[in-house]
Amino acid sequence: MTGTTITAQEPVESLLAAGAVLPTGAAGAGDRAVPLTARSYRHPALDDRPVVRLVDAALGECEDIAVSYLGLAPAAEPAVVGLGPRRPLAFPEWVLVHHPADGRHVLAVVPELRKLAKQARSRPKAALDGYLAVADRFARMLPHVLPTFFEQAAREFLAAGQDTYATQLFNKARRAEAQHGLPIDLTRLDQVYLEFASARVVSGAALAGYARELSAQLPAQEALDRFCRLALRAASAGVAPSTQSATAVNRLVRAAGRADAAAADRVAAYLTELLRLPAAAEAPAGWWKAHRPAVTALAGRDPAIRGSLLDLMPTEPDNLVPWLALLTDTGALAGLSDADVPAAARPRDGATGWLRRFLGRAASGYRPLRLPALYPLVERMADRLRAELADSNETLAADGDLDLLDLLLALDLPVAAPQKRDVLDLAQWVKAGGERDLLAVAGDDRFTGALRRGLARLDNESQTLRRVTDTPGLRPLLTEWLRGRVRDRFSAGLPYLPESLGWLGGLPVEALRLVSGGTGRSDHGPGGDLEWALGVDL
Repeated sequence: MTGTTITAQEPVESLLAAGAVLPTGAAGAGDRAVPLTARSYRHPALDDRPVVRLVDAALGECEDIAVSYLGLAPAAEPAVVGLGPRRPLAFPEWVLVHHPADGRHVLAVVPELRKLAKQARSRPKAALDGYLAVADRFARMLPHVLPTFFEQAAREFLAAGQDTYATQLFNKARRAEAQHGLPIDLTRLDQVYLEFASARVVSGAALAGYARELSAQLPAQEALDRFCRLALRAASAGVAPSTQSATAVNRLVRAAGRADAAAADRVAAYLTELLRLPAAAEAPAGWWKAHRPAVTALAGRDPAIRGSLLDLMPTEPDNLVPWLALLTDTGALAGLSDADVPAAARPRDGATGWLRRFLGRAASGYRPLRLPALYPLVERMADRLRAELADSNETLAADGDLDLLDLLLALDLPVAAPQKRDVLDLAQWVKAGGERDLLAVAGDDRFTGALRRGLARLDNESQTLRRVTDTPGLRPLLTEWLRGRVRDRFSAGLPYLPESLGWLGGLPVEALRLVSGGTGRSDHGPGGDLEWALGVDL
């Protein structure tokens, strides 16, 4: 182990999560790692062959007790060999340490539990029934072992990839504590909650229940500190904050007293650290709503908080509009446009990167979102976007949002040309309530083909045609397209005449006027293409 090197590609957290043994003194291990000792044992039946166990140094005595039931005795002083992941005392070790008199009872079921652990992957329901049957026996004789028993069973289901069953068993452990009135070791429970929260099997309701447990047993300030620490460590492990956790934090703050400066400082420190974590982007709208006053106040004092908010992006497209409102309230949007904003208040990828991330999220749903609230912001960002794009020689794209595309072109920002067969979906633009005149798009020859392909899909879209007719940028192309359609349909011959007349009758009056006389050049005289079509005889 002395020659092991930890590289940037192998972060300490990942190595520990994978069960690696790190060198003693490894940088970045912190309190996530504990010293591991090699403990050797002998047994009369094994002659001179020792049994060596790799054990958390703090749990060494527990291991000695556990193996003593197998007739093993310590053979030498334990030696520290490295660092390993911190794990809470589990079943059956917890029973052996805290209730040694019950050791023979819990060790008697270990062979049965090993069989159930093997079943958890292939027959999870049968394994669950087996664990519950063992739990029923413990509930009658040794109810104090139930929490650690259920937790260990949950670990076996987690290892088998059966997260739903693991969640059920974790919740049963908490219910057993309440039903049997068992004393709570908060230090152990901290570790257990962190372990299972990191595995994403702790519900928001369970976390809120833990906050109530802390509040019942500890002074308000200490309870708040413990819960914030747990929530931060869970978020560091990738667990998204929940609405229930935000409610729990606010409840603990109220218990401490709103005027308590220490409680306010603790929440501020908690939010400051949490907002720097990627998991904050997955927080639901309820979490942001609960913490909005605190986040707004914090952002007003600290430019780095405003920068952290700009580095985040909600994972759900439906949350983008309220997200813009939050960025407005906190003053973070100034970091996208204003020239005199500190560097800490700007997004790490610049205004261009932020806009691309925002548009990417808006386009990630089933249908790309049209976000009118974004357009005034883009206008304010124009100078900064133009400068950044000039430096990088890059372009923007506005897939799915025709109004935004028109705005970008009108602002003279570099926009990527469409692909060869791209279509600008005019029907979707009308359905989404598009409002711009689209003169900028129509005036850019690169988009003419995509607009024509969009018009070609409007044959039976009378409502869309009516709106397109009223759009200055589209009217010339629509007129050209309609004339072509009239010529094609009424030159097809007698068999198609009824169908062509039906199509013509389905066009809105506004569109018919475009192909009648007096609306522009026509190859069919002053009466226009419409009069020519109606004059076709047999």
